[in-house]
Amino acid sequence: MYKKIFSSSIHSAADSIHRFKKKLGTAPGTVEYTGKQPHVATRIHIADYDESGVVQWSGGPGEPLPTQTHQKRWIQISGLSDTAFINRIGDEYKIPSMVLEDIVNPAQGAKIENCDGFVFVVLKAPLICERTQELHFEHLSILLFDNRVISFQESDTFHFEKLYDRLHNPSARMRRHGSDYFVYAMIDLVVDTYTFLHDLFNEKMDTLEDAVMESTNRNHVNEIHALKRYIAATRKAIRPLRAIGEMLASGDLPHVSEDIEIYIRDLRDHINGLLEAVESNREAATMLMESYLSLMSHRMNEVMKVLTMMSAIFIPLGFIAGLYGMNFDHMPELHFKYGYYMVLTGMLTLVSAMLIFFKFKKWI
Repeated sequence: MYKKIFSSSIHSAADSIHRFKKKLGTAPGTVEYTGKQPHVATRIHIADYDESGVVQWSGGPGEPLPTQTHQKRWIQISGLSDTAFINRIGDEYKIPSMVLEDIVNPAQGAKIENCDGFVFVVLKAPLICERTQELHFEHLSILLFDNRVISFQESDTFHFEKLYDRLHNPSARMRRHGSDYFVYAMIDLVVDTYTFLHDLFNEKMDTLEDAVMESTNRNHVNEIHALKRYIAATRKAIRPLRAIGEMLASGDLPHVSEDIEIYIRDLRDHINGLLEAVESNREAATMLMESYLSLMSHRMNEVMKVLTMMSAIFIPLGFIAGLYGMNFDHMPELHFKYGYYMVLTGMLTLVSAMLIFFKFKKWI
């Protein structure tokens, strides 16, 4: 399942260098997309909602945004290559250029900031491509205003169908609570995705452990190395989530109300448990590699033991054969009628005695 995880090529390395050079030397606050998906067209999805109902709208960057019809609004923007539209959104909602720069920069790590008029959250949502089985992290930015949430993502591969389904449920909490609860639900969805990834780690390690115990195939070590890199990348992506959870639960954010405090605490506990689980995955992967190397060493010792015993058996046989292979004229045994059979019998007796001795010592 993970054969192609973290596959790399000279071409992709060259692309990374090219993107780095584009950003190098630019002024702070320069809104320039440097990701790997410039071909993804920008799309806007809007959901206006409150307890009375939900109204949805979808369109492109060239269309005017509809007037807000309900108390709360979620603006979901996928595709970050249209920086002119991103700047337009920034001007309309008074988003500083430094924040816009982080929004279009997929290299920006997960974080949370209390900005003037809104809360800014950056997340890395894990995704596994169904076709190639490669892991990548969707760059996801969330801006929480009083009655509005704006989310930006690099593509539309990380799906929010679950949130839309909950919005259309008249008894859903997010219909009753403020926009802060909606942001909580988005972060919780990302954390749940990491939990699913953790379960995949466990499943893969169980499979590899059984395979390693059966045979020390060279492919196993490649899969273990890939899994370790997989876990390391995930650990790096989720470590900032602890700070995000603590900041949300601190009560220092003006846009996060006390009404959702119980949900935020549950999210923080969920994040802490996830971090411990990923640390456990990392240790288990290291132990799996050590087990593989130990089994390799043990099986190599078994092979060397067999070869050593074979050498020990043939050394005296070679001595006897070499002794009677000398071409001296005066060797009485060479002219003995039953000398050949006696030497063979002696050799067989010697081999049998050595095998019995090896068996007695439990070497075989």
